[in-house]
Amino acid sequence: MARAPTMPRLTLVLPGLRLAEPEPPVPPCAFPKLGALLAKADVRRETQPLEARVFACFGFASGGFPPAAAATARIDLGRANDALVRLDPVHVRADPTRLLLFDAAHFDLDAAEADGLVALLARELPALGLVRGADPKRWYARAEAIAGCYGLSPREMAGRALARDLPATGDQRAMQRLLTEVQMVLHETPINQAREQRGQPPINGLWPWGGGALAAAPGVPSSAFGDDVLIAGLAQAAGITWSPVLEPDAAIAAVKRGDAIVISGAPFGAARGVPVHADLENVWCARLASALKRGAIDGLVIAGEAETFTLTRRALLRFWKKAPCFVGPISAA
Repeated sequence: MARAPTMPRLTLVLPGLRLAEPEPPVPPCAFPKLGALLAKADVRRETQPLEARVFACFGFASGGFPPAAAATARIDLGRANDALVRLDPVHVRADPTRLLLFDAAHFDLDAAEADGLVALLARELPALGLVRGADPKRWYARAEAIAGCYGLSPREMAGRALARDLPATGDQRAMQRLLTEVQMVLHETPINQAREQRGQPPINGLWPWGGGALAAAPGVPSSAFGDDVLIAGLAQAAGITWSPVLEPDAAIAAVKRGDAIVISGAPFGAARGVPVHADLENVWCARLASALKRGAIDGLVIAGEAETFTLTRRALLRFWKKAPCFVGPISAA
């Protein structure tokens, strides 16, 4: 998603969007207008997680493990702090051969439950300095207490085996010790017992990720749109305009001042409230295609989970190309 500066363009981040495997066949496309756009695009397979590519859009170096806490704390805690790490609540489930992690997208957690669990952990493990953010599912700890043991986000780790995918940085034994201590504290707490009685998975683990400082690099966009906490925090760190409102004409107009980035939904958590989903089929696709045709934007980049699709005015002439099979985008409504 990073590039050498040219004429301004718009990047649309669509969480959940990915090309489908040829087998087995997928159902008919639920987004034919989006499919028509993707058909004309140049496609690049990506190796970095979506959040790392979002960091690159803002001109921040991220490496393999983006320092998300330094960005999201600006929104959650109202201050910049590079000495924090995200320590988010997760559910860990054992199957016959492995331990699987499930992130906050797989369970509900209200403020009262979160505050109770944070208070318990703060009492039993005070060295963590645990606090929660504006959202009950976003928690923070002192980076020095984690000893650099963090890696992929819970979103990337969802459904993956912990033994195979423990972070590659820091002391893995310290990481395993931390996870074990947290599980012991959370085991059979009244809050988790009540959750299980309601059919909710217990919060039986914490996952450290997103530590490190924001390292500035040239080439930030001029504007950002979407009620996502990571986008909002990065925009604030970059000193650019951010709006939680998703409106295609405003985003297209912003490109006159430089690159703009738009995110549909809130894959990294809502910043202000209920996340806003782009109405791709009925509004956005037609407006973006029209903007390309008349030269209002120089290029359109559609960033999915594992691919990046790049469109130019000339690419719209590829009328012979058929829409690819894809799944998602789960954030489209």
